Amino acid sequence: YPERLYLFNNLLAHHISFEDFGEDITRARDGVIRTALRAHVDKTYPGWDRMILDNHRVAAAISWLEARRGTAFPHFIFIWIPDDHTAGQKACYYSPDFYVAANDHATAEFLHYLASTPQWRHMVVFLDEDDAQSGADHINAHRTLGLAMGPWVKSGDLDTQPLSQVNIVRTIEALFELPPMSQWDANARVISGIWRKTPRRDSMPV
Repeated sequence: YPERLYLFNNLLAHHISFEDFGEDITRARDGVIRTALRAHVDKTYPGWDRMILDNHRVAAAISWLEARRGTAFPHFIFIWIPDDHTAGQKACYYSPDFYVAANDHATAEFLHYLASTPQWRHMVVFLDEDDAQSGADHINAHRTLGLAMGPWVKSGDLDTQPLSQVNIVRTIEALFELPPMSQWDANARVISGIWRKTPRRDSMPV
């Protein structure tokens, strides 16, 4: 485990507002959410249930954020939408193709909502898989996609540099001027080369 715990702890320690939709943030064996972090977690957000589709998760997050559209809008948002994990070929579940399509649609819904907010002009959205699921990538089964979206991100840019989830964490730390939490993010480089000098004024097409 990182010596200084996790990104949520880092944000909390430096008084940066955030909201967590779905990510497990406890290390306690009894599953109790740490008291200091409890105020930043939507405890009604659906957990791991393959029969709850991502459009319901996104609708819940949008409802929560819409109620705080002004100055109470959090500076950092983490949202977990897991439908593209699928349920494989298990009986009584949706098909893998259906789950992936549901995840794509819910992701687009959430991005469209963010792009409609006044905060959008200051935003960047990082979209990543939690793991590669031993995918059949033609170079390495550990590879997976990583996307950056927002008015400050170059449109259609393809960055082929070797990056990892730690680079995303390091970039988030840099944007919020947070100190690194371990040797891994301390030695990771901030993602560069994808940024515009001025923000786009049009809404992001999704």
